[in-house]
Amino acid sequence: MKRLLQLTIGVVAITMIATNAMAQSSPVITGIASGTELCFQFICGSAIFGGNVQLQVDDKPRKGTFLVSVNHQSPLPDEENESVLITGGTWVISTKKEVFSGDVASGTITRLSGDEFAVTAQLDLESGGTGTIYFSGTLTHEQFPFTIVGVISQTPTP
Repeated sequence: MKRLLQLTIGVVAITMIATNAMAQSSPVITGIASGTELCFQFICGSAIFGGNVQLQVDDKPRKGTFLVSVNHQSPLPDEENESVLITGGTWVISTKKEVFSGDVASGTITRLSGDEFAVTAQLDLESGGTGTIYFSGTLTHEQFPFTIVGVISQTPTP
């Protein structure tokens, strides 16, 4: 009996660890975001982005909008492969059924080539759920309006 109890506890613990490793947020939120830069940090005190999202929320399809206010080291990098840190901010995603929001915990903005930048960010989910989701995308300053497109996932992009 004692052996069966130990085995059961072990299986439950492994299942909990595996579930936590696979799902960084509750609910699980993944999808695509695309939008425009609405205001520059040097004008508004933070870089502000807004646009549309196509999500899976716990495997249920959702469409909605996002608004993100991001603080980063200034200025943006001039040289290819140079990065600046994202130092904070806030975000909100709204669908017809849910509203999710939280803080931008950290991230980087790296110049790719020309006026394109790779953006990665850790988004702490504080309202509408708990945990962490990640954004990885491309910010383009080549032509106005400046655009951002990327993926929302459960794991950070290396």
